[in-house]
Amino acid sequence: MNSFFRYYSANIRYKAHVRERIVQQTGTNKNSVISRIAAQMWAEETPEVRAHFNKLTEEAFLEHRKLYPDFLWPSKSEKFKIAKQKAKAKQAALSLNTKTNITRQFAQPLTPKDENKLEFEFAAPMSARLNKQFDFESFKTGWTPARNDISFQAYINQSLLAANQ
Repeated sequence: MNSFFRYYSANIRYKAHVRERIVQQTGTNKNSVISRIAAQMWAEETPEVRAHFNKLTEEAFLEHRKLYPDFLWPSKSEKFKIAKQKAKAKQAALSLNTKTNITRQFAQPLTPKDENKLEFEFAAPMSARLNKQFDFESFKTGWTPARNDISFQAYINQSLLAANQ
């Protein structure tokens, strides 16, 4: 699939031409607002002005044809097919099948044996990662939001470090 620079259409050229004037008059730089105003101006423009921009587009088209004689524009269905293939390849490369991985991880109910033991992964000091199991009940009762002397994350880190020793 070729990915050459595509020439601008007449209304895109017109929008680029009037953009600075629209920005000065409206005081906004939002593309959605500018596009809407430029489209209204293009629809109300005289046939001579529209013919001028159509002529510029035709010249750009002929120049493009000279530079790239074998270039073919892909159909919409082909573009969507290529985009789907790229998305699937990216998803496979990252192995992010969220539907299966996340559901498998959280869909299984906890057994009574596992209710009090949960596995947590938190950032510890010095960017070390700790991955330990600890008693959830003592974790819940040991820290309350009213304790301002220690943050929640610091309490977790202290609990995990104490469990390591």
